[in-house]
Amino acid sequence: MILLRESLSKIIVHYCPLAGQLRWIEHCRLELDCNEKGATLLLAESPKTLDEYGNFEPNHTITELFPEVYYSKSIEETHSLLAQLTRFSYGGLSLGLAMTHSLVDWVSAIHFVISWAKLARGET
Repeated sequence: MILLRESLSKIIVHYCPLAGQLRWIEHCRLELDCNEKGATLLLAESPKTLDEYGNFEPNHTITELFPEVYYSKSIEETHSLLAQLTRFSYGGLSLGLAMTHSLVDWVSAIHFVISWAKLARGET
């Protein structure tokens, strides 16, 4: 978990919009505030095994593996990147992500995850 936390702090430099927060400006437009308050890494533990999560179909149980997004908060209070690392009792680990779609599409999100994984493995 420490390795993933350290590699996230290094890779986020190259994806700096994910470390910022959106805010509303005049004429109902969004602006990115690069304030380094937009990325959050949560560490969680689960007493369950992967088998107890079934086949990972969307359900209430699987949501335990993802960071909770509070849609009732204003966009200025919302994080652009929420990552949750969940450690299982037998030693496995899962990564759940939530990203602001205003900043990333699925292609850029996957690119970010691949880059983070490469850095965590010691690649450049």
